[in-house]
Order: sequence, then C-alpha cells, then structure tokens
Amino acid sequence: AFLALLLLIRVLFLEEYSWVNRRCLKAAALPTITNRIECSEAYYHRKANLDPTLWPPSLGDDALSLTQSNHAVTDVHYTITTRLDGEAWDLAQCSLEATARLCPRAREDTGEGGPCRINIWIVGGAASDLRGAEAGLEEAKGILAMLDDVWAVANLTNPASPSAALLWCVRIADPPERGPDARFDVLSGDCASVPEQPRKSDDTERALAMRSWLASTAAQSQLPAHVSDAWRLTALLEWGGMYLDADVLPIAPGLFQLPEPSVPTQNRNGAYRLNGGVLRLDDKDEGKENDKGLKHGVIRRSYMQALADDHLAWAPRLAQLPVEKQTFGFLGPAALTRVHTDHNYTGNLTILPYNVIEPNFFEDNFCLKMWQEKRSLALHFSGKKKKTFLQSVRRNLCVRSVVKNACPLNFQTMK
Repeated sequence: AFLALLLLIRVLFLEEYSWVNRRCLKAAALPTITNRIECSEAYYHRKANLDPTLWPPSLGDDALSLTQSNHAVTDVHYTITTRLDGEAWDLAQCSLEATARLCPRAREDTGEGGPCRINIWIVGGAASDLRGAEAGLEEAKGILAMLDDVWAVANLTNPASPSAALLWCVRIADPPERGPDARFDVLSGDCASVPEQPRKSDDTERALAMRSWLASTAAQSQLPAHVSDAWRLTALLEWGGMYLDADVLPIAPGLFQLPEPSVPTQNRNGAYRLNGGVLRLDDKDEGKENDKGLKHGVIRRSYMQALADDHLAWAPRLAQLPVEKQTFGFLGPAALTRVHTDHNYTGNLTILPYNVIEPNFFEDNFCLKMWQEKRSLALHFSGKKKKTFLQSVRRNLCVRSVVKNACPLNFQTMK
C-alpha cells in the first residue's frame, strides 16, 4: 500500500506531465463535458510534444527548401465570422490584395494558367449583420468596393490576360431555417455553382454532414472561432484548394504551391503544435485503405476527412457549454494536432516548419533572411500582433517594407 501511494504521488505530482494525469483523473471521477475536454486537451498536448513528426527543424541558416507542388491552387478561401473593423479590416484588405497578386503568379509559374478564384464566405454573426441593419449593407458595399480595387490590381499585375487572371466570389451563408441542403446566397462575383473538378463522394457526404450541423439549433451557440473552423472545412471539402485566415499576409507565390496536403506548425510558444491559419488540403489528398491495428480498425479516409469526422464528434459536445466556457482553438489548431498525433488517417501530410508561416519578424536580419534567402512564404499576424498591425507597419522598418511590397494599394492608406 505504501509503494502504491508513492507511485500515485509520483504520477500525479512529480512527473513532467503530472498535470495531464491530474486532469484526466478528474475527468474519470467527474465525467462532465468540461472535464473531458480539459483531459483531451492535456492528453494531446503531451502526445504532440512527444511526437517527433510535429517538431520539424526550423529553417536555420538554410534557404527554404520545400518540395513545391506542380499544381497551384485554383480556389483560395477566406471565412468572415465577425464584423471586421479597425486594424483587422486593414489587415484583411492587405491579405486579399496580396493573394490577388500572388495566386495568379503561382499558376503561371506552374504553367497551368487560368484564373485563381478568391472565395469569401461570410458566415455566422457577420452574415446576420449583412442581412439585417443598414450598417450591414454599408459593410457589404465596403467589401465589394475593396474587391473592385483588388480586381484592378490583378489586371495591372497580369496585363497579358487581365480578365482571366483573377476571379472572386462573395457568399453569405443561408440562414439555419433554410435547412442544411440549402445553397448559398451569392452577394456578388464569379461564383460557380459546382467545382470544375467533381469532389470525391466521401468529401461530399462529409460536407453535407457539416452543413447539417451548422444549420442545427445547437450550432448557433458556438464561439465564432468554432463557426469559422467548421466553414473552412466545409469549403475545402466542397471545393478543395487553400484556406487562409484574414490575418495571414502572403508574401511569395510559393505559398500557393505548397505540397498537398500541408499544415504549418506553430513556434514553441504556441498552445498547440499545428496552425490552422493556412491549410492546403486538396483533391489529391486521398485516403487509402489501411489496416495497421489502429483503434478505428480498417480506415479509408484522408487527413481532411478525418478532421471533419473529429469536428462532427466534438462540436455538439462543446455547444452544450455556455459560450464563455467553450475552449478557443479546440476545433481548430487543437483538432489539427490531435488528428495527426492519432495517425488515424491515411496518405501523406507535410508538416511545415513554423517560420514558413510564422517567422519572428522582430529578429535580427529578418528582412535579409526572408528576401534574399526566401525563407518565408507568409506572415501570420496572430493574437496580439493583429491588434498592433498598423503600429508595426509604421514603426518596424522591416514589417513596413514587407507590407509595402505585398499590398502596395492598401499600404497607401496605412501611412
């Protein structure tokens, strides 16, 4: 009994991950939704830290060497879940302008040609705003006016074939009462009704399941971040391509040629290992039958399909909690991490070093490293960096030069 007591003390208090054991013991004794979520978070935090595939070497002193895909994205997706104002709006406009400039270039570099389409999905609270008050209509006009400017930028950037260089589509999600099978109200733009390349049936079925969940009454009490997590998966399942957060600033066409599929890591200070700000999950991300004694038995699903299954399993549980107790990131970066660490999917997944997307642009010689050695493909102004975006543009010469080069049109309003 004494040895058992010593072992229990060691497991609960003396080991590096004793806090994980304490959380999960609490969940076993009191299996509430909150306790189970906290246990799951802790368990996968430990599992991720012990998973060597989630710790790719940083770019160090070497130039960026990635096996770029010979297939550039056709569709780039953004989701807007809350009203964009202030610095968030400035950053979103800059991101869209940079994408409009670089995505067509990426398609030219691969020899594919043809247009790149920017898809803006206005959902959740932002969709309600646009449908309702007059202020919402003004915001809609602002989005469209900005996109007109982006179109002009694309024409100037691609004078040989301006009309074919860039397409854009703005959709407002149908309200829940229209049902899960309802399509989208097209606000404006070049919105195709179906993708040019038919999606796999497994993707289509999961997309319908995601729509069904999003149209349910329970889903209306989610955090905006969880709504965004659901819609980005739905868009990728239906259309393929790449998802970008509105606070991600593309700075090189190589971003739109990332391997399929690929997900960037966060730096070591991040709460989770994988970063959902950039997702390249495309048609060629195909699951194959695999029987390796995994807990799910024989599986045939891609990483993206596994993400959708994880979301559909966890989202209804989180929605039972008050909004203030719903865990931010649990259906986003935490989901990306736990699906990968469980390895219950088939096919390959490229894990990108954190400084491909989230370099420290305050480090010495960052601009030299980025421009001359082509280290980074995007800057992710996540967290506090988003709130001080304009301050960084005005005070940090390095950030200023990057932003001026990426979105010169919008830069004129930031001075």
